[in-house]
Amino acid sequence: MDSRYDTGEEIAPERANNIIQDLTYVAVLKDYGREVPMAAPEGYDPSLFACSCINPVCPGDETEKARWSSEAMLNYGRLPNNKYMINWPLSGNDYYVNLTEMGTREREKALKDAKQRTLPFVWFIRNELGYSNLAPADDEFPTADSLPFIPYYRESRRIHGKVRFTLNHITEPYDQPDKLYRTCPAVGDYPVDHHHSAYTGPATLPDLSFYPVPSFGLPLGTLIPEEVDGLIVAEKSISVTNLVNGATRLRPVVLQIGQAAGRQTWKELKISGL
Repeated sequence: MDSRYDTGEEIAPERANNIIQDLTYVAVLKDYGREVPMAAPEGYDPSLFACSCINPVCPGDETEKARWSSEAMLNYGRLPNNKYMINWPLSGNDYYVNLTEMGTREREKALKDAKQRTLPFVWFIRNELGYSNLAPADDEFPTADSLPFIPYYRESRRIHGKVRFTLNHITEPYDQPDKLYRTCPAVGDYPVDHHHSAYTGPATLPDLSFYPVPSFGLPLGTLIPEEVDGLIVAEKSISVTNLVNGATRLRPVVLQIGQAAGRQTWKELKISGL
């Protein structure tokens, strides 16, 4: 997280830190139309997921207004062909770990632990919520546990670009010294959405769950490194602040970033005669 004194963003923390967003080992469940056997995951603890939705396991002090029904939770990630994407931040399968400085073995251990948040959550859905007809899809990922090859990373290292796109450029685009809104190959309309519920001590962080912002344009300069020639960056490594990453990390925006990077690369190759 960037310091507000470095970015000028009022809702950023006072001091910079190395806290990143939670990652998630997304599961794709399939409705097999019958009860499907599944081995109980090691170290299963239903209390971790008790209040993921409205259900009898959740303590009585949790109000219905704060939780979705189990059906609504599943339909949040409803897919075609009787499948469900399980990517649930509220006492679900989000997991906090910062892999950035870890070595290979440390990362392997950390990602194994991340899986051990998802598989028990699937067990909770099946056995505590009564959806025993759901199990990991056997026709999505050719892996031993039927989970994806990698988790969903919400953050990565970000470059120092020709432009550093801040929250102020989104909320007050016409009041900035640089008219970046004139240079945008991509647009977005998603709020600043940070996942920190799995981090120990989320109350010490700014409330960045769906912080509202207007629709915005993403400047081309965020894709171009400040000091490296011949490189165009895409996905979550673009030159934005930590806060803005919560709005630019979403699929519609990163797909446009990829198109813009590819188009710019094609133009450079054409100019050079390759």
